Amino acid sequence: MPNNTFMLLYLSSTVHDDTIQGYTSTNGLFMSSYGSQQHILHPEDLLPFLRKPMLLIIDSDKQNSFIQLSQKHFDVPHLSLFGPIGAWKLNTCPLPHDSIFTKTQGKYLQVFSNKKDSIFNLFLNDSLGAFCRMTDVDQMTPDTKEECSNLLKIFYEKLSNEFFTCPKVPQTIQLFMADPFARMLILRFVFCRLVLLSLKLPGDSDNFDVLLPTSNPQIPSEIYESATCKNIVKDLANVLSNSNWFDFDE
Repeated sequence: MPNNTFMLLYLSSTVHDDTIQGYTSTNGLFMSSYGSQQHILHPEDLLPFLRKPMLLIIDSDKQNSFIQLSQKHFDVPHLSLFGPIGAWKLNTCPLPHDSIFTKTQGKYLQVFSNKKDSIFNLFLNDSLGAFCRMTDVDQMTPDTKEECSNLLKIFYEKLSNEFFTCPKVPQTIQLFMADPFARMLILRFVFCRLVLLSLKLPGDSDNFDVLLPTSNPQIPSEIYESATCKNIVKDLANVLSNSNWFDFDE
């Protein structure tokens, strides 16, 4: 692999518990609907690839072993982005078999537990679509869509500047930010986390951290606290008339 490239590995799967020949693994991921042992990916399977730069994205209910794996260094850049491992719940809400809801501002906020409809995956592929889907916006005029797209473009430009000027950003992340494709994934990841951080949640919400995407190495809190970026997200919500879903001042 040339020195100026990296491997991108995107995993979206479910956890698997198994014991084979005395070896126990509680974090293998099903990579096929067949569910046999040969279709289960274990963290150890990735070890040979860690000798080269890697951007690892995992959207799964169980990620601990992969987080530990990302701490094994071979003096090459390695960045992991992990989707949320929890979901918002409210006992008084109806719970369809494929979704989990929470009540906020008189509405139901839908967070899909089915990984085929992962909100994290949607944010990384269509940030504006994910933003609308989470706040019950099902249609918009062409002019509104263009205005929102322009705001999102400005957001990413300002956010990029924050990454390159913040002294606390790890060098590994800086290296991946130099690649246009990796940079867009990182910026969309930050947008996802910032939106989820700003959502209004029930007062009795517990374990809020599991509702948020994480990274290793961690992106500094200063990036998420950027007033400029927050204001653009606020403007985006105002354009879509869904600002009542958020607490931007907190």
